[in-house]
Amino acid sequence: MEFNNLFTSLLIRINKFQDENNYFVYSFSYFSVISNLHLSLLNKERAKLKLGLLTYSNCLMEAAQDQSSYMLSKKNLTYSNPHGDLFSIARFYGQKKVNNVYENIGYAYEDDKDIIEEFMKGPQKENILNKKVTQVGVGVAQTKNGPLYWTQFFTDGTCSKYNYIA
Repeated sequence: MEFNNLFTSLLIRINKFQDENNYFVYSFSYFSVISNLHLSLLNKERAKLKLGLLTYSNCLMEAAQDQSSYMLSKKNLTYSNPHGDLFSIARFYGQKKVNNVYENIGYAYEDDKDIIEEFMKGPQKENILNKKVTQVGVGVAQTKNGPLYWTQFFTDGTCSKYNYIA
């Protein structure tokens, strides 16, 4: 995995840890710094079409991280989830007033830039550029030497937990 600078690389080493299944997961402090790049790339694509900018939702961040970890545990890309459909997942993690929920998943992309570039070439582009969504959450999981499992959740709701704008 390549990173833009040494500071970013060090932060990832500090905030990456192994769970009970020996999978690597990333703490939210990782996302508060590193995912600013992810959010910036998403918003750059939306700005090209003069769409509203997305903000991060802590609720969706947790949901996306859970989905990435779930896919890793299954060693398979899947839209299925033990918490049910997308609306159930969003509500389970505290997202309120949800009328629209969308999900993008990906596997093996090395970094934020790579996955967003690929998503913008495929049907996932519709979710990124959806006029109805205002919030996003991103999750990433990997085994020690394995590929990354990515999840993006998008909604128009609000998070019942403290939200920050990146």
